[in-house]
Amino acid sequence: MSNASIFGSVPFYNDNSAGESAFGSVGFIAADKPGDSAFGSVFFFHLTPWYASLFGQVFFGYEPPCVIDENYEYQAVFPTLPGVSWNRTRRPIWKTITQESVSGIETTAGLMAYPLYEWELTYDVLRGADTYIEFQKMLDFFNQQKGSAIPFRFFDWHDNYADNQTCGIGNGTQTQFQMMRLLVNTVDPVFAPFPDAKIFINGVQQSADSYSINAGMITFAVPPGNEMVVSWTGHYYWLVRFREDATDFEEFAYNFYENKKITLRSKKYAVQS
Repeated sequence: MSNASIFGSVPFYNDNSAGESAFGSVGFIAADKPGDSAFGSVFFFHLTPWYASLFGQVFFGYEPPCVIDENYEYQAVFPTLPGVSWNRTRRPIWKTITQESVSGIETTAGLMAYPLYEWELTYDVLRGADTYIEFQKMLDFFNQQKGSAIPFRFFDWHDNYADNQTCGIGNGTQTQFQMMRLLVNTVDPVFAPFPDAKIFINGVQQSADSYSINAGMITFAVPPGNEMVVSWTGHYYWLVRFREDATDFEEFAYNFYENKKITLRSKKYAVQS
């Protein structure tokens, strides 16, 4: 099948998730044949085969399916160290296509249902002495994740708890409900709840053997009845990766290090509608 999109011949990303592309949840016709792209065989990533094509066949890469269960495939947790500065930055990231006419009238199309996030952290002091090994812990963690290659869990200092958060309304047949977190007026999916998350139907806590949780997706053995409210309470992590494959540790005094910027970027996964 020749590939195209509703935006014409533009590069896109296809991970075989329904409705997911480099343009978010928008209509497109994806190439089923490996190596096809909006520019022939110039720029196309297809994650099902063990290769991806970038400028022909010169770049090869593969990202395995992201399956995260209640035991956490991604066991690693970003280390909590005392030297982190209060100069912390959190950045929501959206993607929008803007079309401007010759008269200056703009038409915009939002491409994402919910944003990506980035956290920028500064470490003023990482002690390297044997008593602390804070520098060694951070360096070791960065290497363990192979830079930006392997996702991990990150506990945000403020955005980490949902209290009686509604996930959906039952209809008597639906068995799966994605965990969510309400900010004020907008919600984000929760992919890494703590194992002690509590699940409720119409305010009644459910027994742990009546449901399972995989990547924040609640699956009930018996579907909640019509108009019954599904909700949850508990802490959660953010699933992130390092944005860069390199980071700088400066030794400003003997066995005292600083890292002026470590950037974490959130990971997206397919969410059931």
